[in-house]
Amino acid sequence: MRLFAIFPTCLSVLLLGGTAPAQSSEAQPNLAPAAAELPPLAESLKGEAKAEYAAARILFEDGDYAGAITKLSKAHQLSADPRFLWNLAVAEKNLRHYSKVIDYVGRFLAAGAPYVTAADKTQAEELLLAVRDFVSEVTIETDPSGVTVEVDGQDVGTTPLSAPLSLDLGHRTLRLAKAGYRNEERSLKLEGGKPARISFALTKDVHEGTLKIITDPQTRIRVDGKLAGTGLWQGAVPSGAHAIQLEGDKKVPQTTEVVLVDGESRTINIQLLSETAERSKGIPTWVWVTGGIAAAGLGTGAYFLFRSRSERPPIQEGTWSTLEF
Repeated sequence: MRLFAIFPTCLSVLLLGGTAPAQSSEAQPNLAPAAAELPPLAESLKGEAKAEYAAARILFEDGDYAGAITKLSKAHQLSADPRFLWNLAVAEKNLRHYSKVIDYVGRFLAAGAPYVTAADKTQAEELLLAVRDFVSEVTIETDPSGVTVEVDGQDVGTTPLSAPLSLDLGHRTLRLAKAGYRNEERSLKLEGGKPARISFALTKDVHEGTLKIITDPQTRIRVDGKLAGTGLWQGAVPSGAHAIQLEGDKKVPQTTEVVLVDGESRTINIQLLSETAERSKGIPTWVWVTGGIAAAGLGTGAYFLFRSRSERPPIQEGTWSTLEF
């Protein structure tokens, strides 16, 4: 833990306007002369970059590390001075964002001389070694590829990722998304210092249901105007409303509508009436009673009219067109 006691102190030197921590000239025989000639960070900045840096110092000293990171990032963007990467690393450390500490320190080391002294390099490498115990390298695999990966709400790339993700220990939330597939979210508990591999198989986001139609063996079935089968048909259809048309020889055609929601299964059983039965059903019974029908039916009507009362069955309740005798 000694490194963590040193770490914030060293980086605070930069934040307060000094230079990176260094040993005496006797202890740095390989130090490039240019490194010793760099002016303090506060003196080398101008204009907006200097103003952003000054604001970052105030926020950092006040304990607002997130605000300090915002200002430091802006100052680094304006000045391109890699010493800001040290300051960003210490601010992220105070927020326990260890994976970002590794990223910033690694980028600082990559800047090389004149910004990085031999002492800086040694101390940074020791720090990286210690911090890795608080980070897990997580490999993400997805089927299909081209999936956007978010960690704790931050977009980290699209699969296949070029390298494992460096994630801080503790609880992390992964969210995966791709057009045409259902989003997937998973909670992880990372111990730190141990690699992990996670595979995801996304489910297609299908907006459809299953429809089954049962009818007479010779009846033709049309779904949304297209001939689908005869007598029995079953298949997947898009969610929403669909017109079902049934037709057959010497049968009364029928049309109905069915509405399906995602994942729903529906069975419809419809038996068509014959045209003869439909015509008989459609003749009002009062016509038979009054005798106002063709001669072929007169005998039947007369029979009912002139039967004795005791022979007649009781009259059923209903409308005129459905009375039965």
